[in-house]
Amino acid sequence: MALVFRERKIRKMDLLEMNELLEVIDGLQRSNFPPKKWFDLGLTVGLLLQTLETIESDNRGNPHLCLRACLSKWLARVDNVSRVGQPTFEALGEALCRIGLEDVSEKVLKILDPGMHYFQKYVESQLQISEDTLYMLYTEGLITKKEIAQVEKKGFHLIDEPLKALSDKIADDKEKLIAFANILLISKTPRESQDFALELLRDYGYFIPEPEPEAETETDISPETDTRPETDTAPDTDTTRPETDTAPETDTTRPETDTAPETEPVPDEAAAIPPQPPLPISPSSSPPRPLSSSSSTHNTPPTTPTEETPPANEQPLEPAPPPLTYEDMKTKLSTLLDKLFPIIVNKIGNFADFRHYLDRGLPELRPHLPPTQTFEEATKLVNLRTTVIHVEGYRSLVDRFEMENGKPLVDEYETEIDRFCSQTTLDLVLGIKFLPLVVLKCETIKIAMEWENYHEKTLDHVRELKKTIFGSLYTRITIRQIYWDEEEETIVILLQFPRYLTDSMLVTSQRNVDDVKDLGLAQLLVGHYPIFDRVPDDKELRELYERKRTVQKEVKKLKVAIKEKDELIKKQEEEMEELKKSIEENEEYIELMSVPDDELQERIDNKEKMIKAMDHEIEDLKKQLQENPGVEEELEKAEKEVEVLRTKLAELETQMQEKPPSASLKKDQETQSDPDKEQMTMLESLQLFRFMMTEQRIDIPAIKRIQTDSSSSNEKAAMFLKTVEENPDVLAALRKAKKDLDKSGSSGGGAAGP
Repeated sequence: MALVFRERKIRKMDLLEMNELLEVIDGLQRSNFPPKKWFDLGLTVGLLLQTLETIESDNRGNPHLCLRACLSKWLARVDNVSRVGQPTFEALGEALCRIGLEDVSEKVLKILDPGMHYFQKYVESQLQISEDTLYMLYTEGLITKKEIAQVEKKGFHLIDEPLKALSDKIADDKEKLIAFANILLISKTPRESQDFALELLRDYGYFIPEPEPEAETETDISPETDTRPETDTAPDTDTTRPETDTAPETDTTRPETDTAPETEPVPDEAAAIPPQPPLPISPSSSPPRPLSSSSSTHNTPPTTPTEETPPANEQPLEPAPPPLTYEDMKTKLSTLLDKLFPIIVNKIGNFADFRHYLDRGLPELRPHLPPTQTFEEATKLVNLRTTVIHVEGYRSLVDRFEMENGKPLVDEYETEIDRFCSQTTLDLVLGIKFLPLVVLKCETIKIAMEWENYHEKTLDHVRELKKTIFGSLYTRITIRQIYWDEEEETIVILLQFPRYLTDSMLVTSQRNVDDVKDLGLAQLLVGHYPIFDRVPDDKELRELYERKRTVQKEVKKLKVAIKEKDELIKKQEEEMEELKKSIEENEEYIELMSVPDDELQERIDNKEKMIKAMDHEIEDLKKQLQENPGVEEELEKAEKEVEVLRTKLAELETQMQEKPPSASLKKDQETQSDPDKEQMTMLESLQLFRFMMTEQRIDIPAIKRIQTDSSSSNEKAAMFLKTVEENPDVLAALRKAKKDLDKSGSSGGGAAGP
């Protein structure tokens, strides 16, 4: 049996007929549809070009008349309309999007939505409601106090202004349509109003879908036909049903549900039944099992074989299974439900018995049971309240009807649930709607926890929290969603429970709330009733609390800013260390560059003279060698010394070529130039750049800009060289600042500069 609901198909009531032409035209006008676009709209919905040209000719190009005629042809399904798409509100909205009118499409679907279409159709009969229903509509935000008084004056008939206001709210939020139908079903309203709610849900496609044909159903059931005689004991099961009638009153004594599984109800989701998308993650409401065994199995690494031979009666440990993912759980749940369905059909046999159990043991399903006619329809009600980690409904079924073939399947799946919950942290499920059902506020529990380390918390922590607060009632509670509230800085857990258990939930939570305050509880709401709130009720205390929260937020922002500054300082220190290391590596070169040009030239001349003298000596030695062979060793030694001197001379000449010419070497310069206007040597550039990077109190604007720039050290060096080359005054001011610092011996000095 397929578990995932199909998208809502086009039903007969969705199709638009010719008598709804004025409604469609009115919706387009209210949505600001430009009539001149009628031709493009006609082509998009499937009308032929020849048909549209005929319309234009017959109406003399009047866009309003042409639009009316175009829509008439569309509703009449002429040309290719049926092939492109049947005339529905959705098809009209899609056509408007294709011609670039997305805003108009959104407004049209809001005004002419099928839900509104059905709603208006049914409420034309002057729907009568009760005082209880009126109060629930108010608490759910569907009507106001002013509208309550108007409904009471009309004899509790929902008509006129209150009906219009309700229609506007439903048009803004389609989930309110399902909430409205839910309220009619679970509140004390006349039978006609409940029938209206069922018809509304069915026609809008949110009630029991049409069964999908499955050819293998009979073959799946046939192996279990030998168990059918056991259904003869159905009359005996009826004798136990009166006990389940008291289930709503005895829920506070649920610890003994293990001995009386027949009184355990199915999962506790709301009465609303919208179409079910692929099954989402949902924390299980099953009793938590000891987690040590499952956790240890998962965390134990694969054992390595040893040299010792294990005993014959022992087997080597198997590697731990990989962590379960959400997709794995969906697959396992689908397999479980496919296997359980034929077992349920064969074991119970009589559908009336099955529906009787659901009606008595699961009161929250009671309003939805009358339309069900088959096992498949009834089990889909249970499926809508079953999630990947919540299978209490099927657990109660297999226990109640003693399905020996079904118990091992459920046991095995619940073991997988325990393993999944112990592995899955909350940060992996934030924002996921575990149950995609429209739930009333009166059936919602909100728990806000101050868990900043929520990424270390698992779904097991949520299950234990639920059990601590609600005791034995925790099996009736299902987790809907978990999300992080940025404003309050809390992790919010939304739960769902059957409305008839409200009193029991309130009493139990009030009794146990003190046990979870120390765990970081910030807020606890059961329905509309606040159980605990960290914000004081007193006005003065509340103001103090708000001020405290504001200060805490500011402190948090400052901590973030300080952290960013620390990271920037650390980065600059690393760059400074790299620069120092670079300077140390080039220390020998810097020392050599510090030798004056005259002295360096003198060294070169001396080396040349020495080489020439050595050459003369070598020539003399060669002559002596010819005369006396004993001096050969002295000659080789002298040649080696000459080679060393030549190598050093070549190095000095290379350095002289690389070094920029100095004013002292210009032979044609008659007078000595100003020292502050001299060209900067390589050595001086390195010294000045190091001085600029290490001394922060230099009072030179151009140098200040380079110091405060966020560029890298290499980029700053390029900026420095460019600045001093283009602006000699900056170079002179920097030289003066360094000179003053060297004289005073202080840590830094300032010099005025441009």
